[in-house]
Amino acid sequence: KDQIRKSIEQEKEHRGRYQLSREIIKQLAEKNKIPIPEGMIQVELESMFHQVENSLRSRGVTLEQAGLKREEFASQNKEEARFRVQGALIFEAIAEREAVRVTEEEVNQRIEAMAKESGQPEEAWKKYYEAAILEEKTLDFILSKAKIKEGKG
Repeated sequence: KDQIRKSIEQEKEHRGRYQLSREIIKQLAEKNKIPIPEGMIQVELESMFHQVENSLRSRGVTLEQAGLKREEFASQNKEEARFRVQGALIFEAIAEREAVRVTEEEVNQRIEAMAKESGQPEEAWKKYYEAAILEEKTLDFILSKAKIKEGKG
């Protein structure tokens, strides 16, 4: 019961942090208009498609069985890909300007945990977590400097 309770609490915290991150990106993007290269959007769309494809495959479902077509996926998810790229560019710029860094120890801890949990080799997780940790630390920096107002709804 304790493990289930802990898992539920972690999921709630993760979901809240994710929503907060999206709102911060939205606010920063509105105030800092930056051009988003189409090529970066296409790369993100491709990455998103492969994540969905891998998720389906892990459950024994093919793209055809799921009714998923690359072109439809791209058109339905282009704005989400644009948003993700925009967020990554904003966080990257803030991280660089404010000297937010990821230590090797932070990366190794995250990789070890995921490799153990997923059964995948540690090297498969390394690049993913370097970027993820940098984004988290940048979000923490932004939160430490932000003046957040509670909104309705």
